[in-house]
Amino acid sequence: MSSPLQPIIMRHINAHGPMGLDQYMSLCLQHPEHGYYISSNPLSSRRDFVTAPELGSLFGDLLGAWFAQQVTNLELPEFDLVELGPGSGRLSRLLIRALDSFHPGKMRQLHLVETSPHLRLVQKERLAAYDPIHHDHVGKIHPTRPMLLMANEFFDALPMRLFEFDQGGYHELLVGIQQKNLGFTRNIYPIAAHHIPPYAQGNMVVEHSPQSHVISQEIHSMLRIHGGVVLIVDYGQIAPRTSPSIRGFHQHEVTGIFEQPGLTDITYNVDFRMFVDDAAHEGLMTHPPITQGDFLNACGLEERLAQQLATKPNEQKHLRDEAKMLAQKDHMGECFLVHAAAGAMP
Repeated sequence: MSSPLQPIIMRHINAHGPMGLDQYMSLCLQHPEHGYYISSNPLSSRRDFVTAPELGSLFGDLLGAWFAQQVTNLELPEFDLVELGPGSGRLSRLLIRALDSFHPGKMRQLHLVETSPHLRLVQKERLAAYDPIHHDHVGKIHPTRPMLLMANEFFDALPMRLFEFDQGGYHELLVGIQQKNLGFTRNIYPIAAHHIPPYAQGNMVVEHSPQSHVISQEIHSMLRIHGGVVLIVDYGQIAPRTSPSIRGFHQHEVTGIFEQPGLTDITYNVDFRMFVDDAAHEGLMTHPPITQGDFLNACGLEERLAQQLATKPNEQKHLRDEAKMLAQKDHMGECFLVHAAAGAMP
């Protein structure tokens, strides 16, 4: 079945030739009329699955306590909180609640990186008490104090390019028309080596987002200069790839990315080696990425769940289901990875 966006993309390819996967993703997700995140209420744009903060309060409570501990460890007298892609604003509110309970009065400013006008209005309303400042992108933030920076399911939706190693070189997989349908076509000409990041050299398959790499570099550079911590949670992997991870989500089912463009969400496993590499380049304190399940368990998921069960007897099933969804391997526990890095105050 076709979609309103599909003939637009096919006309473009017929007129200009195959397009990069990054351009295709941008059209599918951000087309001004038919994009997945634009054509409906942005709050329901990830309608094909639920993000961790929207399951309940366990995720935000545990991450907030983790950030509070880092404030103590780094002896930060004050800080700004930054969230990339804050969605409904629920996670920011939970983080602030936890931070205020441990470090009242230390948060000076809330920064939100958000491009959706609709979501900005929702966030301003939900977080009005904290007078948030909105930015179109990370580079617009000009910090004057240490930062606590949160990015949950932010990088996996940023456009990326796809390369395969063959006959001694990397060839880009482009989006073209195959038998009157959209599909991959390989560029017969190899690309220059500098398009492949150093940490991925030699891999048979490389999924690389130049936009993500720039943002990652900006984040880690700001931590080196101003101090603070970053916590990134996303679909991810660190092992070299042998096949593409990019996939679509439609009506709660995994599907191909060429099925009903504009009506299907697109995601992929972010290469967390990028974050590790950028943190090391800036000389930050860091730890190898771990799974979301291991991270939340280390943060005290069982203990927090027990507290919630004791105080909310009517929500027993919901709370247990929430913890299961967040941490078990067959749910979010293993497919999501966590990267953390810290920079001491200058």
